[in-house]
Amino acid sequence: GGGGGDRGLDPVMYLPLKSVKVGALRMFLSIWTMAREDWKGSQGDDGTLVAATPDGAGGALIEIKDENQEGGAAIVVWRVEGGTLAYRLKESLLMHALLDELESIIKDDGIDKSNAIFQLREDNGIDEVRKSLPARPH
Repeated sequence: GGGGGDRGLDPVMYLPLKSVKVGALRMFLSIWTMAREDWKGSQGDDGTLVAATPDGAGGALIEIKDENQEGGAAIVVWRVEGGTLAYRLKESLLMHALLDELESIIKDDGIDKSNAIFQLREDNGIDEVRKSLPARPH
C-alpha cells in the first residue's frame, strides 16, 4: 500500500536497488529535501517524502521501497501535479541533485558494502537514470 502508483501519479524517476536500509536512507533524504532552497520538504504518513515548490506549482513524492515490496527495492519519484514547463525544469534539477546526493552516499560508504545504506542493483544504475532525465542545465 501507499506510494505514488496507487494515486495515479506519473513516475519521474526509478532507481532499482539490490538492498536498502529504508529508515536510514529516509532520514538522509528527509534532511536533504528540507535543506533544498526553492523546495519545501515534508514527510508523508506512509513514509514517503515530499519536496514541493513553495508557490504550490508542483511537487515530487519520493518513495523508498524495500526488498519485500513488489518489484524489489527501489527509489521511485512521482510527480504530484506540476505540469508546467517551468516546474518540470526545476524538477529535473532536483532529480539530478538527488542522484548527486545518492552518488555521494555510495562513495562515503566506502569499501564495506555489507554496511551500506543502499546498494544499486546495477553498478551503472545512476547513470542510466540520468540518461532518462531531461538534460542537466549548465
